[in-house]
Amino acid sequence: MLTLLMLVSLSGCKNTDGPTAWALNYATVTSTAAGVEGVHIWEFFTEGWEKKREEEYYECAVVQTLTGESGVIPQGCTGCQYYYSIELTPQDADCDVGITNDPAITGVRGFGVGSVPTEFAEEDPYPGQSLGWYISFDDATAVFHGFIYAEGLERGEATQPGWINNQPYTLWPAYAWSL
Repeated sequence: MLTLLMLVSLSGCKNTDGPTAWALNYATVTSTAAGVEGVHIWEFFTEGWEKKREEEYYECAVVQTLTGESGVIPQGCTGCQYYYSIELTPQDADCDVGITNDPAITGVRGFGVGSVPTEFAEEDPYPGQSLGWYISFDDATAVFHGFIYAEGLERGEATQPGWINNQPYTLWPAYAWSL
């Protein structure tokens, strides 16, 4: 599955007509009794992607292995029931070193599992089944970043609600980063 994620993430046509303007990050994780593990991916796009969101604006991607253990729930993690202090390890990239070493790309320190804020409810891909994804760059404060849902939902499978050990989850952003 990891290889498939890497192939999907690292494929595409490069549009070299403009500077890198947008970043999108997402993850696939599994919760275990010991913590959490998975893959975190950053994808970068050139100007124009915000209008058409087509593959031609794809610039590059950074794939990171994600491991973490339970941590103290930080401020701002609304309704969080779980928080993981994480470590991201570079795995693969087709971006230049300036992007791969950027502190924003390497600096995510944790993520929380909580409620979806009401102002994002209309964007929820699986209302009533998704959880909120909160990210932290310092393990002290966290902000809402997107949605967490069982991967089986994408295939139309019945899944157990909530955060269940050994169930794979997608962490999908509610917004992209403007660079």
